[in-house]
Amino acid sequence: MSKEVLDLIPTKIPKELPKMQQLYTDLFAGGKGFRAALVMQVAESLMIPKDQSTLLARCIEFIHNSSLLHDDFVDQAPLRRGKPAAWHEYGSGYAVLAGDYLLARVMKELSEQGSLELINYTSQAILDLVEGEWLQDATLNRIDITQEEINRIHIKKTSSLFSWCFKAPALLLKESKDEDKETLLKIGELFGLLLQRSDDLLDFNIRNFEGKTYFTDIQSGYFNSFMIEVTKDFSDEKKRKVFDFKSLEDFKTYFDTNLENELKSFDLKSTKILEELKQLILSFNFFNKDFQKDLISGAEKIYWRKP
Repeated sequence: MSKEVLDLIPTKIPKELPKMQQLYTDLFAGGKGFRAALVMQVAESLMIPKDQSTLLARCIEFIHNSSLLHDDFVDQAPLRRGKPAAWHEYGSGYAVLAGDYLLARVMKELSEQGSLELINYTSQAILDLVEGEWLQDATLNRIDITQEEINRIHIKKTSSLFSWCFKAPALLLKESKDEDKETLLKIGELFGLLLQRSDDLLDFNIRNFEGKTYFTDIQSGYFNSFMIEVTKDFSDEKKRKVFDFKSLEDFKTYFDTNLENELKSFDLKSTKILEELKQLILSFNFFNKDFQKDLISGAEKIYWRKP
């Protein structure tokens, strides 16, 4: 799964929209294309025609990139993939407009496939993304947030698109069974949970092989899943102190911790998610053994940040 797949997906942004073309190219031409590659591989395993799998790949890229445009503006993030964020470079109005355009294009292109079920499911996935943002916002500066609440946010914000990658191709098959669709949905859900838990570790500079900015969740007032693990034995007073720190080093010094024990516990719980995912993948007969092996390897790379 690599970014080369993006070269196979024409964006089809009309040339009479030069600013939209430029904005999209500037921000997303260097993307990894992970979700696009994933949906194409799932579609191939289900023997979906190439033109339809390419369409699905373009749609998931549009949905994902639309969410990034909106998220960066809401968070006032100055950079995206090392470049000025769209709202910063082109203005907030154009960033929001570009995000809306991408979502509109998705619904227009999917409507031409004639699958009402696919359109309905895609609408739900987009709705989940937005609801996830609202749910996360409602947790800001809360010290009593639970792992169950965090998982619900992760399922909506992160898993929704991974589930789409697995389930959407099946909705183009007339003979697909409801139980198969639910299995695909669950596989995507677990993929998303693993990715988000891995991302939450990055905020503590753990397995941060790409050198991403860290300790931003706490600075934003957000207890992520690993912070819940770290503070599970803290008093309320001690938990509130967490929001006072401006750096990870200050946090470690004050609490006199290297986080190793918490990381072992967190990894153990993540491994259980990974094992559940493996069993689902191996039990899904539509995936051949090579693809099953690739998916399991991909899930391990997602969590452990393997190259």
